[in-house]
Amino acid sequence: MKKYITLSLITAVLLIISAFVPSWIVNSRVEVTLTTVKADEYTESVIANGSIEYDRKKEVYSDLPVIPEQVLVDIGDHVEVGDLLATVNIEDTCAAAINILNLGNSNIPAEVVSALSGYDTEVSKLADMIPDKIIANASGTVTELTMVKGAIAMPTSSLAVISESDQLQAKLSVNEASVSKVKTGQKVTISGTGFKNRSYAGVVKKVYPTARKQYVGTTQETVVDVIVDFDRLDDQIKSGFSVKAVIETAPKKEFYTLPYECIEQDEKGEYVYIYQYGKAWKKYIETGIEKTDTVEIKSGIEWDDRVIANASKAEHNMFVRVIGQE
Repeated sequence: MKKYITLSLITAVLLIISAFVPSWIVNSRVEVTLTTVKADEYTESVIANGSIEYDRKKEVYSDLPVIPEQVLVDIGDHVEVGDLLATVNIEDTCAAAINILNLGNSNIPAEVVSALSGYDTEVSKLADMIPDKIIANASGTVTELTMVKGAIAMPTSSLAVISESDQLQAKLSVNEASVSKVKTGQKVTISGTGFKNRSYAGVVKKVYPTARKQYVGTTQETVVDVIVDFDRLDDQIKSGFSVKAVIETAPKKEFYTLPYECIEQDEKGEYVYIYQYGKAWKKYIETGIEKTDTVEIKSGIEWDDRVIANASKAEHNMFVRVIGQE
């Protein structure tokens, strides 16, 4: 009798153990969440800065330094070729020119020295060479004016700018490392502080054939100028506004992505864990374009694979417990 009682007790204990052990095993597994690859799109682009200017314009220069006696036009005035823009104070200009020559090369721009180097320092001879008036060289609207009555204007900068067209365009400076990607006809999105959180579409009209140097802060860089025509204009766009432009240099590309936390790396390369049959299975992948929170998955998994999102918790061939799906 005691034998049967003992067997009954053992059987009862085994039944109790068998009821709880599977649950204990499942609950002891590493908890993971799952995700799948998601479709995204990417457009290769070049970022550039620049400003708004008029389409066709001519700059008015003087070969010599001049001091205007009267400036007869203002920004926004319409002028015709040959119109008088300013008169020149010959006496003050001669005195300033002689003073510049006497200073030597160290304190004045080389262009100014070069412009004056062929002239005699005798006032009467110099006076014959200095223009007594500044004349418009184009018909259009005065859009820039640097001449100021009584202030010397150097030949290193324009005295005025005359725009022959009312059409506005964006002139961009593209870094030499990126300009090979920029072609005429490419789409451009233009934004700027003056546009009140609006952006405008445009198209690349011209890529200049030569490069130039410019300073960004204290750093000099080589850039190429690019002209962009707007698809449409409104009164928010004004000449002189600074702009930022995104130039689309390749067609829009669709691809699949995963969050960065899905991806681990070892000596063989990057990999993810796929959830199959209750386990984590390692699969090596090839990645591509990196975005803010995700990365392109070029190969290694299928679009419907269930990927373990918190990859750092998993190991290959490990039993895991799924607690959620992203």
